[in-house]
Amino acid sequence: MKILHIIYGLILTSLIYGTAYAQSLESTVFMTEVVPPYNYLKNGTIQGAGIEILMQALEAVNIKINASKIKLYPRARTYKILSSQPNTCSLTIQTPKTKNKFKWAGPITDYTCSFIARKDAKINSLADIKKNRVGVVRKTILQNKLVSLHYNAHPASTIEELIKKIEYGRTDIIFSNSHVAFEKMRTLGIDTNKYKIIHTLNIGELYFAFNSETDNTTVNKLQEGIDKIRSNGKLAKILKNHQLKH
Repeated sequence: MKILHIIYGLILTSLIYGTAYAQSLESTVFMTEVVPPYNYLKNGTIQGAGIEILMQALEAVNIKINASKIKLYPRARTYKILSSQPNTCSLTIQTPKTKNKFKWAGPITDYTCSFIARKDAKINSLADIKKNRVGVVRKTILQNKLVSLHYNAHPASTIEELIKKIEYGRTDIIFSNSHVAFEKMRTLGIDTNKYKIIHTLNIGELYFAFNSETDNTTVNKLQEGIDKIRSNGKLAKILKNHQLKH
């Protein structure tokens, strides 16, 4: 009888902790910003490669959330919440500066940024880039990168403003992730065939970042899901479908 009580106690404990373990990731506040094709709004719902990867990774560890519960915030607000509130998570670029600031699940894919100019502009080399105005979204790691490389940075408040600056001749080059830039051009009705990529830099890798006080079991559970969809090919398929990998 004593043995039966022990077994019963072990089973009960397992059920309690197992539920808490699953619920810890289910209760995580997932956040994003509009950065197509990674995340974007369509017919009032959040879609994109980042959302699909998250949902597939969660499903791989038997956790389901409604995509409508993912919070859509501006970049600055997302970063502030991620830095201050436990059990929050967002898809972002891991850099040397942020590596020890958050906990990470990933990587998802490389994140590159390109110098983009009009095809009719006589800009074809890094030396040419140095001589011209380079537009970039303000207060981002991309602006920091330009400053560190001593380029003539001309900040814009948003990616939309940045695209309009080059379209209307208010800057000579833009520095952006090419997928993000060309997708935004298409949504604005701008012909992407007028533009060319001059040079591309590797900025870092995309991860799901968690607030540093988030429980390790929560982070590890999402990591397990990411590893599973990497192994079964679902991660690569999502990236390919969104033309983020060839």
